[in-house]
Amino acid sequence: MLRLLDVREQVEAWIDHLNQYNDITERDLRRLREGVYARGFARSLLGGNRARLGGHEFWLADLRELNGHEFPTVMAVDKRIRCARKVRVFVGHRFTPAVTRNLRHNLQIVLRPYGISPIYSDSDMPNGPVFETILERIRAADFSIFDDRETEVRPNVLIELGAAIGMRKPYFYFNYGNKRTVKINNRHEPITTASDLAGMLYLPYTSYRGLFVEFARRLPGFLVDRSIAQ
Repeated sequence: MLRLLDVREQVEAWIDHLNQYNDITERDLRRLREGVYARGFARSLLGGNRARLGGHEFWLADLRELNGHEFPTVMAVDKRIRCARKVRVFVGHRFTPAVTRNLRHNLQIVLRPYGISPIYSDSDMPNGPVFETILERIRAADFSIFDDRETEVRPNVLIELGAAIGMRKPYFYFNYGNKRTVKINNRHEPITTASDLAGMLYLPYTSYRGLFVEFARRLPGFLVDRSIAQ
């Protein structure tokens, strides 16, 4: 069960991040350093309410871990950001029950507050060449998200990622760290990521909790930098 102290610590981690990027005022920082205000803020979240601080809205979201277990996590959305039109993101991932259910659940928690609609390669698939349809969806999307969990034997996601790079389309690359090993010269070696893919939008992870908090923190700046939102 989530404790008040846990909520306060998660809020403080968010505030530290916002402060690093000058995204919170000195006044709001001072308020959160006051014990009474900080406890009241955390208690409000723990009670199921949403709380505003500056331009951000905080709430507790039930993110899912890799194994499907839900865990309440403090999330925040920048309410100052506005998308002038409908924004679409292409999402490429391995189609296994464990990945599909949990990854898509978490994506909606982060994307929905900004009005971003995910498009998957298995969504309303028309008749015709599948890969051509995927390429068209990557091209039509404002940006893409690629998750490489469980792609060791079926690297379709990496092919889609390569296509996005070739089109010069912006993307997030979720790189799962605990991949299976392969046998090389009688030794089992972990499968590693090509260095030219480990760029600015590369998010390594071993748990969904860390991944989606980091994704939620980076998404607002990404949307503004790419002129997708303002």
